[in-house]
Amino acid sequence: TTNSIIEASDGSVFASTATSPYLYKFSSTGALNTTFDTNVKLSTPGRPGYSVALQSDGKVLVGTDGGVLKRYSSSGVYDNTFTPTSGIGVINAIQVVSDGIVVGTNSSPYLRKYSFSGSLDSAFASALGSSLNNTVNDIAVQSNGKLIVGGSFTGRVFRLSTGGVIDTAFNSRSASSITSSVNSIAIQSDDN
Repeated sequence: TTNSIIEASDGSVFASTATSPYLYKFSSTGALNTTFDTNVKLSTPGRPGYSVALQSDGKVLVGTDGGVLKRYSSSGVYDNTFTPTSGIGVINAIQVVSDGIVVGTNSSPYLRKYSFSGSLDSAFASALGSSLNNTVNDIAVQSNGKLIVGGSFTGRVFRLSTGGVIDTAFNSRSASSITSSVNSIAIQSDDN
């Protein structure tokens, strides 16, 4: 099972899956990159990958079903300098923003932000508070850096500032429109 796919700027494709080694790299023509595959297998014992994201420097982030956020080089070598909190529930979504990494899970507090070194951003958590009361399934970023999150929480779709402050005007409108879990979000060029 393939759980998440992302395309790099060079056309290569990364896929997180439920089968070992849980992270694969393909060329733009669909050929499996066996060197990447071998490096991932040698790096660290794995868990099924649920989400994948790319940093601007080409590093690959993978969120697992065991609540571990891992980072690999573009060649598949495990980055053991990146050590965020583990055991945070199934990592359904990862979004790289200008000043860190935002992660959506099925475990409270459901949305977390980390620095690029893996430190938890406590200011983001404080700003967010307890407003998200259930699973976050997807995260998208508008051109102004604001986050749109979707999931099973009350209201189903929230907009947050880059610092985690809830946009109550946006959320009160969306809450009246959506009655079941939001699993995927896409943002148009006009930020709708």
